[in-house]
Amino acid sequence: ILARIMKKKHVFREPRKNTDVEVVLKEYKETIDALSSQDPKEPAAHNGAIFLAVVGGKISEGINFSDGMGRCIVMVGLPYPSPSDIELLERVKHIEGLGDAASSKTPKFLVNNKCYNRDVQTGFDILRSCKRRGKEYYENLCMKAVNQSIGRAIRHINDYAAILLVDARYASDTSKRSYSHPTNKLPQWIKGSLVSMTDNYGEVHRLLHQFFKFNKKRGGQ
Repeated sequence: ILARIMKKKHVFREPRKNTDVEVVLKEYKETIDALSSQDPKEPAAHNGAIFLAVVGGKISEGINFSDGMGRCIVMVGLPYPSPSDIELLERVKHIEGLGDAASSKTPKFLVNNKCYNRDVQTGFDILRSCKRRGKEYYENLCMKAVNQSIGRAIRHINDYAAILLVDARYASDTSKRSYSHPTNKLPQWIKGSLVSMTDNYGEVHRLLHQFFKFNKKRGGQ
């Protein structure tokens, strides 16, 4: 898939080193500026650029991708914190009000007075043992990261970007959840324009085409 994308787009990746972030962003911006200044009638090997990054990484918070720097955000998956994080689990237990009373339900959390060994399955068991408040907190952490990431592209009143939330859980049945649905935690300006398309790529492509055509007509680039 990546090879096919690279035939159409210049692909940039979030660097591992903090010192390389500014360099990569500069190259990304220069590439977009160069493509934007080309005559659309002239054939070009590439018609845009893509920046691949991880949620909670160096790019997803604090760096703006306004205007042509970010016309489409594809958010793949839901970035829930790792259930192997002992600090997270202790917070969840405290918020849920489990405290020491839950130790009998989660015997693996402490073994011979040693700290929890970051076993993922045990972490999931602790999260499942929660009722509403603990799960709500866990969901809030995830959606805070989502909202921070997608907010990178809309930076002023005339800015625009398509946002694709690629995860079936966004379209799951709300009646089967004992706590808030992920879409309820999206910003109001997104919820008002949210369209649910679970398995119809053709319809998604059509709507994207209409979206960009409309915004270009009203003066966007």
